[in-house]
Amino acid sequence: MKRILTLAMIMILILLSSCSGSVGNTKTNDNFFEYIDDIDNQEFDFDKFMERLYEAQGEEYNRPVAYYRLIENNTAYELLAVENSYFGSYFVSTTYKDANGIYGELPVTEISSCAFAGNSSINNVYIGKNITYVGENAFDGWTISQKIHFEISQEESLEFDPLWNKNSNAMIIWDNNQSNLYNYIDYFSRYSTK
Repeated sequence: MKRILTLAMIMILILLSSCSGSVGNTKTNDNFFEYIDDIDNQEFDFDKFMERLYEAQGEEYNRPVAYYRLIENNTAYELLAVENSYFGSYFVSTTYKDANGIYGELPVTEISSCAFAGNSSINNVYIGKNITYVGENAFDGWTISQKIHFEISQEESLEFDPLWNKNSNAMIIWDNNQSNLYNYIDYFSRYSTK
């Protein structure tokens, strides 16, 4: 399990470095790579990992916060709002586990109205096939430089609110079937919301 975690973190590093337009980062912190090498020998701390990753990029880490609400007779969650993102990207989790442990881990199936409205800290949002409904104005105020990536096809979005992307100029990318990437990122997003 820890080896998978290590490989996934290295994959994230490669993706993040390619997103910034460079293969290697001259600001790299040696302690950061020591931390990656040490993952097999210690209990993994996701927040500490992200702090070091941001530090290596010369930025301050602000943990993304997502708000959820129980729906469908307490059998699923709806994503209500998101604050911050990891390097401008946010991956909508496939499941969420409430902090009190009352309901256990349940699927996230909906994105509420205005969930990402006016959020300029996110450049890319990745939405997996678990999302079956997106509410009105979910991306209100998004600009042409922001992107919404769906793992589903446009035909599969017919259950979304007809005005889900009203007042949004974001680029919409359908059939973005990067299932391995979604699986890795989903694991980390769930793991980080302990």
